[in-house]
Amino acid sequence: MRLRRLELSGFKSFADTVEFQIGDGVTAIIGPNGCGKSNVSDAVRWVLGEHNPRVLRGARMEEVIFQGSSGRRAQNVADVALVFDNTDRGIDLDFAEVALSRRVSRSGESEYFINQAPVTRRELLAAIAGTGLGTDQGVVIEARMVDALLSDRPDDRRALFEEAAGLGLYRERKRSAERRLEETATDLAQVENLIAEVQTRVRSLARQRRKAERHVELLARRYQAVAALARADAAAIDDALGQITARRAVLGQELPSARTALGERDRERHAATEARAGTEARRTEVERRVAEACNGSWRHGRSWSRRPGTR
Repeated sequence: MRLRRLELSGFKSFADTVEFQIGDGVTAIIGPNGCGKSNVSDAVRWVLGEHNPRVLRGARMEEVIFQGSSGRRAQNVADVALVFDNTDRGIDLDFAEVALSRRVSRSGESEYFINQAPVTRRELLAAIAGTGLGTDQGVVIEARMVDALLSDRPDDRRALFEEAAGLGLYRERKRSAERRLEETATDLAQVENLIAEVQTRVRSLARQRRKAERHVELLARRYQAVAALARADAAAIDDALGQITARRAVLGQELPSARTALGERDRERHAATEARAGTEARRTEVERRVAEACNGSWRHGRSWSRRPGTR
């Protein structure tokens, strides 16, 4: 895997599109101070995923976009691409040539591409993991890294040697695995909380289900009791209706004789009434006669009692 081209457009001092052809051997960029040599190394670091503007000698990421000059207006987009010869499949992609590119706009949007296909920063770093490329790898050596190589502190030198040996891939995988484990532990805790909450709800629903079943059972028993009472009432009504029917038949048979007897009783009552009326008339006549007889006797006795005193 070899770097073959570096394409810049609107990046820092490169307002126009500039293409650097990288041949075999050593390629050097020579120029006076301020001509943009450091901007080339910044472009390489930037396209490989650097997201700290201070490492790129700026305060904000938008400062990597060409700011304009007295004769040129400012650009709105910065675009950098690294084109690699991938015939040896150093990058685990089925392409003979792989172009890694990055684009940023003044609105703050940052995009990554692999062979013009949009990807995330994580996907780009995963694609170049283990190849020696990356912001923390030794692919771009700055002055501070030279100082670290010459430092008396073994930890500084060890970090650079480990990155150069490709251990950064495994360190990144370890950090990624630890992050996933932490996320899994968090998810597991949330799942346990959900399980506890669901179990509480399940117990509550089980109690409600038992109450509902008991309610249904009691309703069924109530319906059975009501049906039994209704059947008993219907049987009693049928028995009473049978008795009434039988009594009606008997009374129907007795009705003619009862009517005859009633007629005879009416005739007897009429005869008795007439006899009573005759008797009442005779009694009245007797009372009248008795009264007349009594009145006559009283007048006769009164006139007889006057005779002795007559002189």
